[in-house]
Parts: sequence; C-alpha cells; structure tokens
Amino acid sequence: MPSLWEGFADLSAGLSYRFNEHWGCSAIYRYEIFELSKEYQILYQEGTSATGAPAGNQALNTLDGFYRNATANVFELFVQYKF
Repeated sequence: MPSLWEGFADLSAGLSYRFNEHWGCSAIYRYEIFELSKEYQILYQEGTSATGAPAGNQALNTLDGFYRNATANVFELFVQYKF
C-alpha cells in the first residue's frame, strides 16, 4: 500500500452579545479544510489489486471517484430570542 493520509481541520471563532434577558445575537466565522494525499486520490480513482498495484477497475468511491481537496470560509449570523 502506498503512503496514505488525509487531513481535516475545522477552526471557528465566535462572538455573542445579549441586548437584554430575551434578545441576543451572535456571529461565528468558520474555516474548514479537507485534503487527501495524491496516492489516496489515485486509490479512490483506480482501486487496487491484491498486490497493492492500481487495478484500474475497482474505484473505492463509486459515486464520483474520490473526494476533492476543498477549503471553505463560512460566516454565520444569528438573532436569538428566549422566552
């Protein structure tokens, strides 16, 4: 088997403010990153044989071959009311 690794990070920071005992708001920033090694991507695309060599016909993820590397920046705003 080749050297396989995957990484996922989810970092978030937020602020909250209460106007009074009922109303409040909050803001959250979230940064997410997902990465697979090149060997992992090849394994997902081509699969592997019993010897560990690429098989060419046994993709592990039959929906789309493999999950692509991705980065996301998300900003969330909330208005809250407690009763």
